[in-house]
Amino acid sequence: MSCRWGCATPAAEPPEAEADLPHTLAVYVELIRARRLEDFRWFARSQGVPADRIDALWEGLSARLGAP
Repeated sequence: MSCRWGCATPAAEPPEAEADLPHTLAVYVELIRARRLEDFRWFARSQGVPADRIDALWEGLSARLGAP
């Protein structure tokens, strides 16, 4: 997976972050549908998701999407 997203700390989040939200969600959905958990974890970390919340994010989004 190529790194096309930048990392941002919570205190220095760029103002355009909200404009990128649909693209970010699309990447999460694509990774879940392809069942690419390790890539999902990498992407979530690159977006500033705390490590202890990533698996819960995977499970929650998977359930909402009806993914197996």
